[in-house]
Amino acid sequence: MNAFPQSRKPKNKIQKTLNSRSNMERRAVIDIGTNSVKLLVGDIQKTKVTPVLETAIQTRLGEDFFKTGRIATSALETTLKAVLELHQKAKNLSASKIRIISTGVARHAPEIKDLFSKIKAMTGEDARILSPDQEALLAYKGVTTSPTLHHLTYLVVFDVGGGSTELILGNTNKIIQWASCELGAVQLWVKYSKLADDPPGLTLLNNCRTDIRSRLLSNAKNLFQAAIPLVANTKNLITVVGTGGTCTILGCVANSLTEFDRERIESTPVSFNFLTELCETVWTMNLSQRKTLPGMPP
Repeated sequence: MNAFPQSRKPKNKIQKTLNSRSNMERRAVIDIGTNSVKLLVGDIQKTKVTPVLETAIQTRLGEDFFKTGRIATSALETTLKAVLELHQKAKNLSASKIRIISTGVARHAPEIKDLFSKIKAMTGEDARILSPDQEALLAYKGVTTSPTLHHLTYLVVFDVGGGSTELILGNTNKIIQWASCELGAVQLWVKYSKLADDPPGLTLLNNCRTDIRSRLLSNAKNLFQAAIPLVANTKNLITVVGTGGTCTILGCVANSLTEFDRERIESTPVSFNFLTELCETVWTMNLSQRKTLPGMPP
C-alpha cells in the first residue's frame, strides 16, 4: 500500500532539483591583487553563491613597485601567465561569465595598461580596476551575506591586501563609514624586510606597529570617530571581521590547516591575545622556523 506514495516522492525531489539547477548560473571572477591572483568559480541562484572552486597563485605583482615605483617585467609576465591559467580553469568548469578585476597597486602603476591589453587579446575579457570605494563596498557585501553574522548590531570589516587596507563600519543593513589606507602586507614587507635580521625581533615589530597605528589613525580618523558614540552605549558591541588573503592565512594558522578549507576558515574566532602572541612568536622565529608553522604557506 505504501509503494505508490514512496515512488512519487523521489520524482518530485528530482523535478525540484532539475528546476533548481535550471535557475542557477555558473560565473567566475578573477582578482588581480598586489600579492596574488585569485579565482572564484561559483553557482549563483538569486542572491546565493555556492563556491565550486577557489584557488590563488602568488605573483608578487607589486613587490618592485614599492621599491622602484614601477612593476617589474617579470612580475607582469608571471601575473599574465597566472590570469591565463585561472581563466582556462574557469572555462573548463563551464563558467558562463568571467569577470576580471584588479585592486591595490593596479591603481597607480602605468604598466597595468599593457597587462590589461594582453589579457584582452588573449582571453577576450576586459579587465577593470576597482576604485577604493567599490572595493570596500564589495568586501562589506561579501561579509554581510554570511548567515552567521546576521545577529550582529554593528561590525567593522577589514580587508588587508598587498597594497591597501579597507576598513568598513556598519550594520548588516548599511555602511556607516569606510576608509581605504595605502597600507598593505607587501608594502610593509618591502619596507621592513630591508631592516630585518633573521629573526626580525621584537624591536622591529614595535616599530612596525607604531607605523601601522599612525597611518591608520591618519587615514581612518572619520571611521574611528563614527564608532566612538556607538560603543559609548554599553549595549552596543562592535564585532571586528577580517576578510581577504591575509585573514585567510590567519585562519589557516589558527586552525593549523595544511590546505584551504573554507568551512573551517570562515568565522574562525580569533582573540586579541591570540593575535598578539602569534605576532610576537612569528617575529622571533627565523625563516626556517616560520616555514614549519602549521597553516603558514611556504
